[in-house]
Amino acid sequence: MPFVEYLICKLLNLPQDICIGLILVGSCAGGISSNMMSFIEKGDVALSVSLTTVSTLIALIATPIITLALAGSYIDVSVLSMFLSIVKVVLVPIIAGGICNKYLPRVSNEVEKCIPMQCIPMLSSAALMCLVGGVTGNSIDNLKSTGILLFTAVIVHNVFGHFLGYLLAAKFGMGEEKRRVVSLEVGMQNTGLATTLAVNHFSLIVALPAAIAGTWQTIFAVILSKYWASKSKKKDTELELVKG
Repeated sequence: MPFVEYLICKLLNLPQDICIGLILVGSCAGGISSNMMSFIEKGDVALSVSLTTVSTLIALIATPIITLALAGSYIDVSVLSMFLSIVKVVLVPIIAGGICNKYLPRVSNEVEKCIPMQCIPMLSSAALMCLVGGVTGNSIDNLKSTGILLFTAVIVHNVFGHFLGYLLAAKFGMGEEKRRVVSLEVGMQNTGLATTLAVNHFSLIVALPAAIAGTWQTIFAVILSKYWASKSKKKDTELELVKG
């Protein structure tokens, strides 16, 4: 995905800051939202969670190195500082949650009572809206000047990622459910992490592609998941009719 983004940047001759942001998006691990989308489309959720977990752990090292390799010609990239940021944003909360569930179950139960599981998607969406609104609001001039090319790059990259994931899964002999999961995992990046890294290590302009990508990939993944879910439902109905 980062190499595809790099080629798109070159083909569209995008501004330097936008190129860095797009490469950063492509270099991040699969997004956690892909797990929810896999559930919606009735795919192999266990595989989706496994893929996200493994890619997230690999990203601790891979994201800074790939960003340096592809965006290092545009700007200085500190591998160590990016690594530490990813550890703080991704790894520390996971470890803290695991420790809390293991050794402080009462605290975990109280938190679950205060924030029901049903509210988490809504809170996540609200946080995403604030993130996107903050970044785009402070980069409106750049959005006006490069908006069409930026949206084109984001859409091509995301759609190609879904197609590539599905195709590779098919080539490795995976079934339909697993193909869909891999497609979602490859197509959806952790744009929240990309935005955080962009703001902390580069600039708000660099964070703009991540904000746009986060919005687009969610919309497209929902449409794709709903289509696959309806397709599976239709297939199940046909099988029941045959059996009947």
